[in-house]
Amino acid sequence: AYKLGHRKIGFVSNFQLPCDINNSNDRFQGYKDALADLGIPYSDKWVIMPDYIPSNPSEPTNLYETVLEHLKRTDSATALFAGGLFEAGYVYQAAGSLGIKIPEQLSVIGFDDFASAAFYQPPLTTFRQPLYEMVKVAHDYLTKMTAGEKVKKGNIFIPCTLVQRNSAGEFRVT
Repeated sequence: AYKLGHRKIGFVSNFQLPCDINNSNDRFQGYKDALADLGIPYSDKWVIMPDYIPSNPSEPTNLYETVLEHLKRTDSATALFAGGLFEAGYVYQAAGSLGIKIPEQLSVIGFDDFASAAFYQPPLTTFRQPLYEMVKVAHDYLTKMTAGEKVKKGNIFIPCTLVQRNSAGEFRVT
């Protein structure tokens, strides 16, 4: 989004961050690190997350309403990074209900490049995780551990790939 001229880049999460889910925290930290690397100051006003988390996980949060309220603001983000396809779906739905065109008026980038991302309208630009490599590394670790070998403790980071589709466009002054 930055290379396309966006400077008001927001983050969308279906969780209140920080939370107990490490990959959500990692994605949020990655967002903040990327802003810092680009010289864009971090601001809470660009972070969209629900203010209601139900006690029953099968009940929805109020993320849709929260995204809707953000997009109604005159100073809303021009690009949104959705922490997953679920969040991207809410962004698409809220933007559509307000008549906001993706990518002409709002750029959206998601995470988790499942096959369904290509069927969003317009097709969603996403970060693809190397699932095969992740499973292989986990398998290798488990094999070593069950054989009694010592393994290195800590996190293993495997780079993702940006899959460019049609949901991110150049920033336009409105």
